[in-house]
Amino acid sequence: MLLIAMASGISGLLLHVLGRRLEAADFEIARAWDAHVGTDIGRTLRDYCQSAVAVDLLPMAVRPGVASLPVRYRDHSEKYLTVGDLIKEMGPKCGSRTYGDAIRLVRWFYQLEYSLEVSQALGDEVLSLLERAVTDNDGSKKVGRIERVKRGQRCDMETMSPVRSGTHVEQPLGFVVYSPENKVISKAEVLCR
Repeated sequence: MLLIAMASGISGLLLHVLGRRLEAADFEIARAWDAHVGTDIGRTLRDYCQSAVAVDLLPMAVRPGVASLPVRYRDHSEKYLTVGDLIKEMGPKCGSRTYGDAIRLVRWFYQLEYSLEVSQALGDEVLSLLERAVTDNDGSKKVGRIERVKRGQRCDMETMSPVRSGTHVEQPLGFVVYSPENKVISKAEVLCR
C-alpha cells in the first residue's frame, strides 16, 4: 500500500513538473516570437514551435529551456548557436517579400525542425506558407514550381546539394526551385546519411 502511495505521489509530482516545464517553454516561445507575429508566417511559426513543445512534452521537459537548445546543424558561417538565436534571425525576415529572404526562411525553418526533433507532418502548414513566399516573391526571381524533399528520399545530385555524403536524405534544408521553363533554379541543400 505504501509503495502504491509513493508511486502515485511520484507520478503526481512528475506530472506537475512536466506541466510547469511545458508552461515555461510555451511562454518562452511566445515571448521569442512576440514581435514577429504580425505576419502569417510569423504567427504560423510561433504556433508550430508551441505545437512542437506540446507534442514532445517528455523529452522537452527534461531539456534546458527551448531557447537554449543547440541548433543541430548549421554552416560555419551562420552565427546563431541556439534555437533562441535562430528565432531571432527568422523573426525580422517573416515580413520580407524578397526571394533571398524566403529561401533563407526555408533553410532556417528546416534547421528549427531538425533541432526540435519533431515529425515533418507537423510543419506542413509552415512549408505551404514558405512555398507561397518563395513563389510569390517581389519579382526578383521568376519561379515556376517548387518541390519539397522528404526524409528518407534517395539523394539526387541533379536536384539536391548534399552537405554530408550518403545515399538518403536525413534532413532537407531547402526546396528544389524550378523556373517557369522547368529548369532547376535552386537545388535543395540536404543532410544525407
